[in-house]
Amino acid sequence: MTTRARAALLAPALTVTLAFTLAACSDEPEPVRETGVDPEWYAELDRAVEDADQVGDVPVLSSGSCPIDTPEVAGHDLDEDSPDVGVSTLGDSGHRLICSWSPPATDLVVARFDDPAELELAREDVSRVGEVDNGQNVQVTEAITVGRREFFVRRTTFPTNDSHVDYAVWFLDEDEQGLVLLDVETTDTHDLIETYDAQQAAQDLADLLS
Repeated sequence: MTTRARAALLAPALTVTLAFTLAACSDEPEPVRETGVDPEWYAELDRAVEDADQVGDVPVLSSGSCPIDTPEVAGHDLDEDSPDVGVSTLGDSGHRLICSWSPPATDLVVARFDDPAELELAREDVSRVGEVDNGQNVQVTEAITVGRREFFVRRTTFPTNDSHVDYAVWFLDEDEQGLVLLDVETTDTHDLIETYDAQQAAQDLADLLS
């Protein structure tokens, strides 16, 4: 068989092989992000601020679609079709984008500051490890490392109301002068009030950032 004839026979097979190769490549998952925050989150924050009619220190939330990723809470999906979304200023130089779901009542916040000193103030606030009894509630804050990220998780209980326990977990992105907060109010939904804990809260945010 001539070389030209052999090439003609092989061409369809090569085409099929190439098609399968391209399909396989397109189905490959995105690489895991081990540090920091997806830059697109900050871009979405900037776009949301630009598109807002008015941006004040109190967020005005309205039903919409969250432009950043939807978290899972202990493996449970949140309703992607019904978050409330809004923006606000934060401190003197920052802005934040808020996405809020229910149930369980869950907030995801991405924020960034123009002044790095404000991020440092935020760090001083959220990194106060230990227990604080405010009379109305009791807050226990701990630092938890997941992979290459450090998180600060604050568990808040209410002595006069045992129907819910709140978990706030922060990741501070010093490279971009930003932060991400995941706040979950656990109730009897999915028995989270009994099973959720600080480690799971940190893991949920770590999974989302990755």
